[in-house]
Amino acid sequence: MPRGNTKDNRSKSPFVVDIDASTDDMRALSRYALNIFEHNAPNINDADAVKECILEYFSMCEHDGIRPSNLGLYAYVGLSKQQVSNIVNGRDKVNPITRDLLKKAQVTLSSYREGLAMNGKLNPVTAIFWSKNFDGMTDTQTLEIQTDRNDAPQLTQEELNKRIPVYSDIEQEER
Repeated sequence: MPRGNTKDNRSKSPFVVDIDASTDDMRALSRYALNIFEHNAPNINDADAVKECILEYFSMCEHDGIRPSNLGLYAYVGLSKQQVSNIVNGRDKVNPITRDLLKKAQVTLSSYREGLAMNGKLNPVTAIFWSKNFDGMTDTQTLEIQTDRNDAPQLTQEELNKRIPVYSDIEQEER
């Protein structure tokens, strides 16, 4: 029996998905992954080196025809998604210019994805998923209700006492 999945085997497996990518596409993505792996990440506190690294990442993507991504950029800079989140949200202390560069890169990637979606180059479901995971978007609605206290009658303590019956302990035991 031949190794690997044939088209017939893929269609029978609930776990194997047929990837719509040419051999050249797969080579380009493999080269992209290899470039990220082999890249020496900069010192995260050296803002100039971080900026150069970010620009190099975008240039590499443009040159190789690969869509830039948050996770790809983070890996190229030598960080995980959680580490970037910690830096951007001030939980991990780094050079403030580095923090601002990472924030700017995130906004840039958000704008890139939005452009893809707006131009019909990205499946709307994927755009929504990425927006929620990388851009802080949500589809929850907040309903705020305010009451005007002037519309409700303001009762004095005496008026409240007249409206609420008072039971003695004896009456409670008899019930």
